[in-house]
Amino acid sequence: MFRKIVLSALVLSTVLAAWAPLPVAAEDWPTWRHDPMRSAVTAEKLKLPLGQVWAFRSRQAKDAPVPTSDPKRAAYPWMMHYTLPISSAGELVFFNSAVDGRTVCLDAATGKTRWEFTAAAAMNRTPSYYEGKVYVGSDDGHAYCLDAKTGRQIWKFKAVPRNRWLISYGKLVSVWPVRSDVVVDDGVAYFTAGILPHEGTFLFAVDAKTGKQLWCNASQGAAMRREAIAPAGHLIVSGKTIWVPRDHLGYGMLTSFEREGGRHPVKVKDPDAIPYGGEPPVYGAIVGNTRYLGDRAEAATHKRNQRPPIVWDKRTKDSGYWTDVDSALGLRLGSSKYRFGGVYFRTDPDACTVVYAGGVVYQSMFQFDPKNGVGSMIVARLPKDGNVLWSTEVSERVNQLIVANGRLFATTRRGTIYCFASQGAKDHGTTTESVGDAPIDDAKTFRPIAASIIKQSNIREGYALVLDCDSGALAYQLARQTKLSICAVFDDEAKAQAARTAYLRANLGASRITAYYRPPNTRLPFPSFYADLIVSEAAAKGKLPARETVADMSRILKPIRGVALIGGGKASARPLGGWSRATGQKDWKVVRADGASWTKRVRPALAEAGSWTHRLGNAGHTGGSDDGALKGPLGVLWYGDPILRYGNNSMPARVADGIFVLPVSDGLLGCDQYTGRKLWHYACPENSRFIIAGKTIYLRKRFIKNKRPTDSGQWERIAIDTGRLLGPVTLPASMQQGKIGQMAASNDGKIVYGHAQKKDSFSGIFAADSTSGEILWTLGGVGQARQWGGWMAINDGRLYCGASLTDARRKKAIDEMTAYFRKHSPERLKDFDPKKRSLGGLSAIDGRTGKLLYETGIDTTNVFLYTGRNSVHYNPSIMPFMMASDNAVIFATQSGADKFWGQWPGGKYKTRALTVYDGATGKLLWSKYANYRTRPVVANGIIYAEPWGYDVRTGQRRQRKHPITGKTVDWVFCRYGKQCGQFSASRYFVFGRSLGVGYHDLLNDDGLYTFYHSRMSCLFDAVSGGGMMIKPPMAIYCGCGWSLPFSVAMGQVSTLPGTPFLFAQPGPTLPVKHLYLNFGSGGDRRDKSGN
Repeated sequence: MFRKIVLSALVLSTVLAAWAPLPVAAEDWPTWRHDPMRSAVTAEKLKLPLGQVWAFRSRQAKDAPVPTSDPKRAAYPWMMHYTLPISSAGELVFFNSAVDGRTVCLDAATGKTRWEFTAAAAMNRTPSYYEGKVYVGSDDGHAYCLDAKTGRQIWKFKAVPRNRWLISYGKLVSVWPVRSDVVVDDGVAYFTAGILPHEGTFLFAVDAKTGKQLWCNASQGAAMRREAIAPAGHLIVSGKTIWVPRDHLGYGMLTSFEREGGRHPVKVKDPDAIPYGGEPPVYGAIVGNTRYLGDRAEAATHKRNQRPPIVWDKRTKDSGYWTDVDSALGLRLGSSKYRFGGVYFRTDPDACTVVYAGGVVYQSMFQFDPKNGVGSMIVARLPKDGNVLWSTEVSERVNQLIVANGRLFATTRRGTIYCFASQGAKDHGTTTESVGDAPIDDAKTFRPIAASIIKQSNIREGYALVLDCDSGALAYQLARQTKLSICAVFDDEAKAQAARTAYLRANLGASRITAYYRPPNTRLPFPSFYADLIVSEAAAKGKLPARETVADMSRILKPIRGVALIGGGKASARPLGGWSRATGQKDWKVVRADGASWTKRVRPALAEAGSWTHRLGNAGHTGGSDDGALKGPLGVLWYGDPILRYGNNSMPARVADGIFVLPVSDGLLGCDQYTGRKLWHYACPENSRFIIAGKTIYLRKRFIKNKRPTDSGQWERIAIDTGRLLGPVTLPASMQQGKIGQMAASNDGKIVYGHAQKKDSFSGIFAADSTSGEILWTLGGVGQARQWGGWMAINDGRLYCGASLTDARRKKAIDEMTAYFRKHSPERLKDFDPKKRSLGGLSAIDGRTGKLLYETGIDTTNVFLYTGRNSVHYNPSIMPFMMASDNAVIFATQSGADKFWGQWPGGKYKTRALTVYDGATGKLLWSKYANYRTRPVVANGIIYAEPWGYDVRTGQRRQRKHPITGKTVDWVFCRYGKQCGQFSASRYFVFGRSLGVGYHDLLNDDGLYTFYHSRMSCLFDAVSGGGMMIKPPMAIYCGCGWSLPFSVAMGQVSTLPGTPFLFAQPGPTLPVKHLYLNFGSGGDRRDKSGN
């Protein structure tokens, strides 16, 4: 067992530290940091000084960028994207490549390649060696066992039986990737699958020889703290316990499981237990009571809340070098304030920059200032005082050291491996992997076919899906001629494997071309809407895609801009026409191009897909998108870029025309909403306001003074598809001297409205055609008798504005409310005092003509409760708020919800009212105390005012059937944990902060699910449209453990969430009419039917 080796090394440490030569047998470095407890300690002794005997430069090193920032500010995941994590046994060195999706074996003496093994996606973490076998995990959702001498696959374990893929940081991966290492001890291999708690995460134990499953823990998602189970990194395994690190935050948030059976939480006593909040063993290297941290050493044990005593410290201010011992831990650093440089995560799961070998401390130090270089110094030190015994320099940042069998190996973040040995060892120079043409038989045949596809589709970037591959030549030629990320689908596993090997020769491995094997009678697992281009290799040889593939094509092809192009080569027009008609899709067209026949389809926009065009969804301020294409069950379709380093609590993103427009610290970022791919960037100051009308962004670009944004600015028009400036917004003649302060668009985007004014001169409203810019009408302006302020909301073809409160309108408002109370709430007449009512005026304007429709009086008492009027609220302060939807005008309280339901249970919000007027006539529809926590939203004709739902037109509470008693009861939804923010909606969902991102399916009404791997902002930042919910990391300013920097998009998927929902329902639960009880996730008790 590795554990015994570590203990023997610790016993010998006092002798070895004296630098006395001892006859110690050669020792392997078989896993990350040497052993399952990750000690980074070995008895292997090297004779100093050392010299470089070989270097191995991988193909991916050609693409690795030269660092431009100091190593302390290197951000995940790109800081470690090109690294080659290593281990060694005997005369073999093994490395994994996430870029190429391969495991490679090198000759330890020469650096020459012995063998390589490829998978369908990235190979992650450091390979593990055990009893003649190598164990690795992949983003394709499998764990692999390989013969260490030949690379032959011994067994392959599919971690999760379901088959669904998503886009992770721009790459296709399984929803359940193996992002931990596969660590082996006492004949058992341990690894994890899944990285997003919402989709389900798993810990496995399998027999190391056979790959047979021994146990699996998938129940941790049922715990209330399930957000911590996001496994990524290297497992720590003791005799009793397994510790699992967390994505981004690594060993700063460990979750423990019992090694025997995988139980969580741990009940057994473990002498090697890592104390909660203590420093894990991956921080430096511990020998005795000393923790070696490279250029310093400190006591390994110390009193709580006190810094450990320093043993020695060799750091100097002017050294120009820095030792990275904490990237392995996972760190959140910086501040979201732009003047402080932003938030970044420095996480390198494979980092091991300090090791203890044979009584010597070895460390790698990075050059700190990239202006002076981006290399490293490798140093050997005496443990007792830190004095240097030997050192050398390399030109790259060395992030991992290992010592094995008489050699020191160093791997860098740019894809190079160095080997050092004692004097006298033969120098084998540098091996550089060659890049050439892929050895594919019919590659030349498909060159003109690929060129024709590119010409017809005009798609050169994004994502392509190549169906029905035989050789993979079409995918290869598309990759050579474009910047597309390509997935080639094979029905023959051997041919898929051969294609992967061929693609590697051209440096087009897993990061450019994913060679996917589709087993018989299975559907394509790839995310909906992701493919910009779909083609077929077999179609060029006259074999058209099978009928069962058509449904997958339809689901996967991107709306609005996605192109499917089938044919070319030997394909002829008549079969293509028949095939096109058989799909049942009307928008296929048979065309002739470049001497060949094709059938082409450009996918239209999704039916009933809404958009998010204004800060609160639309000009009616409903807080929703009315996206009817977004239905459950929801799952992650993509996550990763865009990554934010600066938070924004007041300006949500926008979604329209298939494009996701994100306000960032230095402008607007336009991304493909279906993949997150960056399309364009438009520079403008932070928090410049903007709306979307049709295919145009209207942006209020703030002026800069003394290098800081001011409150003044001008409105510009920007093309949404390119980010190109179209010009300024043109004012009507009567308002030329004014400044625009407010803009909005009609729901169909055809009309844009503006309010312009000049102090002490005029104030007016105008409407313009959003395409031509033609002014349609104006109200107010120079020379007009009546001047108009801005509107409060726009919807249903009407602008709702304020109006003066005349005596007649005052009387109308009071009489109308009195009559309503007399009929519906007579108890409210007892304290009804007309002099204490909050009254105002409301006017409605026809949005197409500018005609004044009516002016009336309104009563908003108990709605606009400001601070200071005995109100109870939580940030932001209570403010007036008006929504327009469903031909109604809704007056409500805007406030952030109190943290942890601190006020609502005590009745503090009972008198918060909702008051609704008819939008067409201005007449009162209803008003009632609604007892709600925060700003409501409107979705599908219902006002959702947490925890209730009210019909917009009638005020009746939404009802549901009680799941236990079967009785009809009030519908409710409740967020839990920290849920002080507001929420947003689509037609069938509400989204809000609930620790992470909580959402309730309004259609299926099965309770509140939570996506934990992100944090909703204090306003909200989950927006919807185009059949997706998109959540950028606007709350990156929050320092909590689930405020992570990536964006995430969710849409309808075929599998249920991996975490359970929480269902809220007040009132009695007796008598029971129907009740399910879960006695165990594994089905511990079953009836005769197996249920």
